[in-house]
Amino acid sequence: MLLEENHEATLSVNQLNHNLTVVFITNGWMSDLVIVVAVTNREARSPAHGISLFLVENGMKGFVKGRKLEKIGLKAQDTAELFFEDVRLPASALLGEANKGFYYLMAELPQERLLIADMAIASCEFMFEETRSYVKQRKAFGKTIAHLQVLFHIAHVLISI
Repeated sequence: MLLEENHEATLSVNQLNHNLTVVFITNGWMSDLVIVVAVTNREARSPAHGISLFLVENGMKGFVKGRKLEKIGLKAQDTAELFFEDVRLPASALLGEANKGFYYLMAELPQERLLIADMAIASCEFMFEETRSYVKQRKAFGKTIAHLQVLFHIAHVLISI
């Protein structure tokens, strides 16, 4: 990508990639706007100090959505390929301040991790309830399998959750 020259622009056009392909982008197929994380200052004292965020709108010249990828789980969220071919961005595409992108990302990371953990626990609790219901109904050797020492295993699963 190239950042168009502008008096307000603080980024060098030589520091941004001209062509980029990214795969496994969540909600990439349905998105109208994507946030691109790019290294904008390779001379920074650390990589974290040289990352910026850019807004790229669907339909911008050079920005193309690839195919929607097939996957096993989370069907409600699409996953796609995105292609950037000689995309030119105006200075207004910069999200926040130049070279502060890493800090913006880190500010949101704890909340994202909490949401992922919450979803994982909710999924585990749901599967536990489904299993408990199943062992109470399924019969083997004339009894429900809940009466055949399965409860010890189920209790272990519940403790693990």
